[in-house]
Amino acid sequence: MNRLTRIHVVTSLAYFLLGSLVGLILAWDPARLWAYGFGGQPRLAHTHLQLVGFVIQMIFGIAYHVLPTLSRGAIHSYPIGFVHYVLTNIGILTLSAGFWFNRNGDLRPLGALLLFAGILLFAYNIWKSMRPRSIEPPVPAVGGKSCQH
Repeated sequence: MNRLTRIHVVTSLAYFLLGSLVGLILAWDPARLWAYGFGGQPRLAHTHLQLVGFVIQMIFGIAYHVLPTLSRGAIHSYPIGFVHYVLTNIGILTLSAGFWFNRNGDLRPLGALLLFAGILLFAYNIWKSMRPRSIEPPVPAVGGKSCQH
């Protein structure tokens, strides 16, 4: 398992735990009153932590492992993958904080923009990773024997 896959899967599990904790808070009346006391929408934070943090992050990790393997290639760029990881996670956390704690919504556009930038980098990196690599043609046979490199 490559490093990009590992960090996405581990981070995905962390979001699963965090999102589940927020769900537990929202399910218990006294805690739910506390959560909504900040003036935001903690249910939207819970939803984004679970769907984008857990599910999409897991998909990113699996994609970084499976898709290049299926196309008999390698990941186009590990540095782009790590920038994608950082932007996506700062975006998820900023967007979730904006939903929960930010009454006037100033954090939400920033979080959404960072998240979208990370998603674009992921799409670019995977697209380039799946492109077929040029394969050298075999060297013509000499004396009936193949001269492959």
